[in-house]
Amino acid sequence: MNWDDFPSLNIARNYSSFFVYNNNYLYVFFGYNQNRGYLDSIERIDLKEPKAFEMVKYRNPKGLELKLNSMGACFANSEEVYLLGGSEREKYTDQILKYNFKQDTFFKTDFTIPSMHQNEYYRFWEESLF
Repeated sequence: MNWDDFPSLNIARNYSSFFVYNNNYLYVFFGYNQNRGYLDSIERIDLKEPKAFEMVKYRNPKGLELKLNSMGACFANSEEVYLLGGSEREKYTDQILKYNFKQDTFFKTDFTIPSMHQNEYYRFWEESLF
């Protein structure tokens, strides 16, 4: 399969975070859409049978601000990913969130990105566009 063979996302987005979970699913977290603005939606596609992206219904029990873009994503453990930094409506953040794939739930961690001279370094980005 080539990258070009993937179907389009349900919502076009820039500055999204991507993560491959368990070698089965490609997740696309949040981002920015020219018409809708900052997004708090997640989509995923089955990598073994990539017919279409599906919207992921998730839980946010603490009411965290999730209209984020330009975040980093890294492995936490076999069931979770860390989402690092990013931008909340043009305001950079040093927060680190955790997403649990089994529970489809977001959690705030007690960790933050260490201070840097300019908080623009919290923005993990290169343009990502579908």
